[in-house]
Amino acid sequence: MGVQASIDDLRALISNENISLLRDAGCPLGAKAARIQGKINPPSMTGQVSGNLKCKRAEVTIATLNTTGRVAASSTASSSSGASETISTPTTPTLKKRFRLELQQTYQSCHDCGFFFNSAELIVEHSAGTLKRSRGGPFWVRNQYDLHGIINFDISQIPSNATINKATLWMVFHEQKGIANADSTSVVTSYGWINGEKLVVKKESAKDIKARGCNKVNNNCPFDYTSYAKRIHSS
Repeated sequence: MGVQASIDDLRALISNENISLLRDAGCPLGAKAARIQGKINPPSMTGQVSGNLKCKRAEVTIATLNTTGRVAASSTASSSSGASETISTPTTPTLKKRFRLELQQTYQSCHDCGFFFNSAELIVEHSAGTLKRSRGGPFWVRNQYDLHGIINFDISQIPSNATINKATLWMVFHEQKGIANADSTSVVTSYGWINGEKLVVKKESAKDIKARGCNKVNNNCPFDYTSYAKRIHSS
């Protein structure tokens, strides 16, 4: 037996936060994203879940959603006066502490001015050690096409009694399209989430970024998010 399901079909198993992230990445929530294939042996059903979905904006692939896992269900019949059904499904896990950012270009100084990153790595130095998280790109941040860079790392492994000393997000600019040579006024705004509330974390202009020596040649650029990481850790 096999059946296909979309993200909308599986909403009961996905947190609202993750639905928001998928929508921000341009994922088609109604497209078939997963296939459930298994066996029915009354009163039980078991199956494997797998799938692949590309999320695009302006024909640029922003993210790829790979689905994998297992689902189980069972039903029991009551007396002849009626029937009842009990379904056992995976529950949405408790939300962990997430270093989650949405990077938006809130001022664009020219038609081709934008920010294009190849990858991102978060390094959090704390009193109990160092935590590193990384992911590949691309990350397009461009107002013209409403393209936002989405960063989402789990930092809950940092001990609750540890003190965060420094949090740096290293973003690698694309060697050709990373940041326009003539651009000094475009602005990228970082939005973050504290206890489910979206807020402005910081704003930086192309001039601020280049003042740190960052460009398409010296393209591994540090962005300081110490204050934001501390707020997440203490929330």
